Amino acid sequence: MALADKRLENLQIYKVLQCVRNKDKKQIEKLTRLGYPELINFTDPVNGNSALHLASVSNDIDMVSFLLSLGAHPDVQDKMGCTPTMRAAELGHELSMEILAKAKADMTIVDNEGKGILFYCILPTKRHYRCALIALEHGADVNNCTCEGKPIFLRACEEAHDVKDVCLTFLEKGANPNAINTSTGRTALMEASREGVTELVRGILERGADVNAFDNDRHHAAHFAAKGGFFDILKLLFAYNGDMGLVAMNGNTPLHYAAMGGFADCCKYIAQRGCDLKWKNLEHKTPRNLAKEGGFKAASKEIRRAEQIANKLARPGVKNPNPPLFLRLHDWSVEHETFLREAFSFVDRGDGTVTKEDFVLTLEERQDFVNSEQLAAIAQLHEKVRGGGVNINEFFKGTRYLSKSYVLGSYGPKKKKKGMAKKARMGKFVLPLPICVIPDHVFPRRSDGGPPYYMIETYKNVTDCNRFNRDHPPEHPIQDDSAWYIDDPGKVFSNINFITKAGDLASLKKAFESGIPVDMKDNYYKTPLMTACATGNIDAVKFLLEKGILESIHRFLTLIVFWFFAHFQETLSAMYTVPAIVEEKKMRKDNVVHLNSLITSGSTKKVDITFVPQRTWSPEATTAELIRMRELRRERLTYEVDFDDFMMPFQKHITERAQAMEASFKTYSTAAASQNKQHFEAQGPNVGESSFPSKSKQLTS
Repeated sequence: MALADKRLENLQIYKVLQCVRNKDKKQIEKLTRLGYPELINFTDPVNGNSALHLASVSNDIDMVSFLLSLGAHPDVQDKMGCTPTMRAAELGHELSMEILAKAKADMTIVDNEGKGILFYCILPTKRHYRCALIALEHGADVNNCTCEGKPIFLRACEEAHDVKDVCLTFLEKGANPNAINTSTGRTALMEASREGVTELVRGILERGADVNAFDNDRHHAAHFAAKGGFFDILKLLFAYNGDMGLVAMNGNTPLHYAAMGGFADCCKYIAQRGCDLKWKNLEHKTPRNLAKEGGFKAASKEIRRAEQIANKLARPGVKNPNPPLFLRLHDWSVEHETFLREAFSFVDRGDGTVTKEDFVLTLEERQDFVNSEQLAAIAQLHEKVRGGGVNINEFFKGTRYLSKSYVLGSYGPKKKKKGMAKKARMGKFVLPLPICVIPDHVFPRRSDGGPPYYMIETYKNVTDCNRFNRDHPPEHPIQDDSAWYIDDPGKVFSNINFITKAGDLASLKKAFESGIPVDMKDNYYKTPLMTACATGNIDAVKFLLEKGILESIHRFLTLIVFWFFAHFQETLSAMYTVPAIVEEKKMRKDNVVHLNSLITSGSTKKVDITFVPQRTWSPEATTAELIRMRELRRERLTYEVDFDDFMMPFQKHITERAQAMEASFKTYSTAAASQNKQHFEAQGPNVGESSFPSKSKQLTS
């Protein structure tokens, strides 16, 4: 349809578009009746969107049906050449798309880039998959190609890992399995192999795709499968006569890419299936060199083993026990096992075997790369006795006419035999030391639901740092009015032992004043005094001892009073535990009598007048005092106290002794081993048990 290019037409089409957004059906009907003819199909002059475009994008199926009833054409294109159906498919609006399809929307229209509607359905969602099915049911071209030469099937194969169902549906609907991008030379088989989707690769090969086609860089499907380490795809490609030794423009074979990724099974398979092991790329590197550079020992080992076998076969007069045709027959038969078993079932003699003639005839009819003479030779290898026939299961295993390491059953994880498990190597003996831990649910909780009591609140100075600091504190509390305009920081709880180790005496003092006992244990039964002694903080030790003496005096006086009045004795363990909090009984709030009594007594009108005093500046150590404290620590301990790996003298002494004992033990073990070796060599290789020194002599030495 023509773009609106006149002022009145522009105003009318913009009005229609605004009414579509507002869902004003009456105004739309009025404009189409009284406005320009075919106004419902006009497009705006900027993006070329029509009313049906907007309704399709918003997935408003009611508006889409209404516009179609007014005569809107479903094939109106915007400036990009997209129809409303394409826009609906791009967003996965299956309901709008189904309505447009029933209105006979043309599914073969392409946009300015040559893309059909199926290009807009390549997204990994179920809704886009259903949109693709709707488009295919109504005549979408499954072999559509862009102006740059990229087919829709190849575009879907580029994201085959996410849209596997869409790709398989395209194949079923007749997509060309040899679809190729004319600008790069990539085929759909290459893209499917790169994505690693085995089902899609199998479907493409079954429909006759060229397995040995290569792109502009001479890469073919085996290169991409080896680069991703997709072993199953490599088996498929070789079963369909894929060349495993094709050299790319950069000199790399599939084995080079498998070695770069460290895929040991892929390296072994490609090396056995005819790839040149000594080929050097443009960087003059062989596959084994690449595996070594990447640190892939398993891949390097497989390539080295294959090189040794190849060197033996290269000698004059040595016959290859694993011909390439036999290898391909084995891979092909495993790939088509279900189909072949069904064919063999018609000539089966009832015991799982078939005659040589039936075996040769059955395989000769279903493949063309192995002739009848070679098949007869394979059948002869399977026949144990004259007239015994060919065992079908033995044929699919492949061990009768191939080496055991060449059959497909030799790949993958090996099954461990029962009773043949080796003893596990004894590692270094570690003495088990159980760590006693107090579970968190044992600690009583705070009344407000806070953390356990060994987690105490850290003390912070709420003071404007731009006005005061540790060297210039406020002269008196009234001068420090920071608390009135600075937000109060939230509560931060920390382990009481961590705070003791840091020397935060202000937080400890605040905790003890709130009722936390001095000998509070954490979940490792450690008290603050233990931590202070272990870290060598003498100030914290003095502070804790003073607090502990005062608390002990208070408890002693309390016990005397209790004993005098009630002869009550408190157990020693009760002194070191925080008393459990008694849960308050909740009153029934739905009791009418209780609620009326509260109203009468005025309890509901009580105002909380609790005064919370503002915190003043707490004395902090000045910079000079901090420097002096550091000097004292250096004098008391060593200059190493400022380093991260510093250890206290006792701990350092124990560590050094333990390391010295371990070193001497290793030296003794090495000397004993060398002595035993020398004695064994002196006695000769056929030495009996009596020639070894006894345990007592070894211990004496």
